[in-house]
Amino acid sequence: MIAGVGVYALTNHGNNDGSTDESAEIVVNGSTTVAPIMTIVKEKYEALYSSVTIQLNATGSSTGAAAAINGTADLAMLSRDLKESEISDGLHSYTIGKDGIAIIVNSGVTDVSNLTMQQIADIYAGKITNWNEVGGADAHINLIGRESNSGTRGAFEELLTKADSTFTVTSSMIEMNSNNALLTAVGNTANAIGYVSLGIALTAGSSAVAILDVGGVHATVANVVAGTYTLQRSLNLATKGEANGAVLDLINWILGTEGQKIVEDEGYIPISS
Repeated sequence: MIAGVGVYALTNHGNNDGSTDESAEIVVNGSTTVAPIMTIVKEKYEALYSSVTIQLNATGSSTGAAAAINGTADLAMLSRDLKESEISDGLHSYTIGKDGIAIIVNSGVTDVSNLTMQQIADIYAGKITNWNEVGGADAHINLIGRESNSGTRGAFEELLTKADSTFTVTSSMIEMNSNNALLTAVGNTANAIGYVSLGIALTAGSSAVAILDVGGVHATVANVVAGTYTLQRSLNLATKGEANGAVLDLINWILGTEGQKIVEDEGYIPISS
């Protein structure tokens, strides 16, 4: 729907063979957490509706939001809620699923299986720097997190601020530019801790990392659904103004049975759960 591209309403989805008389290109940009969902959506949706092209870029939630605001993207992918400034700039969000944020450690960290929200806040604030301060071995904690544009980071820091109003992340944190890069870095770094999308952590099933309990609660889909796992957030798509035409039909498809099955198959939680 970027300027110069023909747009049509997909309500009837054209002819029976999936073809239509006009073409539509939908530009999607944003969260690396939501990107696995949208990658499968792109594949299936373009197969169903051959005149629709979805251009997908995973550059981070804040970058995606900015692209939707300035008109270089039709849809922003966000792994967090909209900021007040983004709402003021005209963005409207559509929740397509939920996800937990998993606290992961290098598999060599064997004496720590649970952290409280306050302990996590103190670790990421640089107040706790050794594993022996939380019941582990005498070893320096190697702190890994996400880059500033990350929706996972934004949601993570917002949740920690609710637990500790004084929380500010330390400058000693090593920044990674995607969930998968962070997962790999924690797995390859002795005594490391990190945070990553629960859906991605569960799907990866990496033996190089371990997922910690938070406040004595296991990081599972069931506990996110039940609301007992504290570190959780919404997965959203956002448009400038309310969605219409081809973009609205794509969103409605994602919110329907087929789209929500993709959300679930990718390890995330459908909104109907």
